[in-house]
Amino acid sequence: MNAPKSKIYGVESEATWKIIPALMLRASFGYLHATYSELSLQGTDLAGNTLPFAPTWTALAGLDWNIVSVGGGQLTFSPSANYVSRQFFSPFNDTNAVGSPQDNTELQQGAYTKVQASLSWTRDKLQVRAWSDNLFNREVYSYGLDLRGAGFPYNFLVPSTPRTYGLNVRYSF
Repeated sequence: MNAPKSKIYGVESEATWKIIPALMLRASFGYLHATYSELSLQGTDLAGNTLPFAPTWTALAGLDWNIVSVGGGQLTFSPSANYVSRQFFSPFNDTNAVGSPQDNTELQQGAYTKVQASLSWTRDKLQVRAWSDNLFNREVYSYGLDLRGAGFPYNFLVPSTPRTYGLNVRYSF
């Protein structure tokens, strides 16, 4: 789909702050303005709607804490939280097409926060790291499609990755 005109601008910032030698704070922030200046689909004026997959706000906060020296290496705990504001999966946003059975209010992901954490042990060129993403198993959707317009009785929402975890071993040459 090509929109005749849209307006996109934003700002991002990142910061790290080493409070003490064993503790570093990390943060980032993003603002995105992404709207259609002109767009008409299925007889519906969508000017002013937000572009799909374009959250207005994003933020991340985390830390790296060198807990203790053990076994000749350093044990580090690194949790973080990632916030994403509401985003739409359709250019209609929550507007329904004129005369269509589509229900676009369902084709969006509300604001959410996911938490990640890792515990790593590093010695010289060797690192062993246990990690978990989406620690609290927050259910969010990564894509949505309204199939009512094609004659199906429902919308299709694709869930994103559930809680995952793992163990990595890395040796640097």
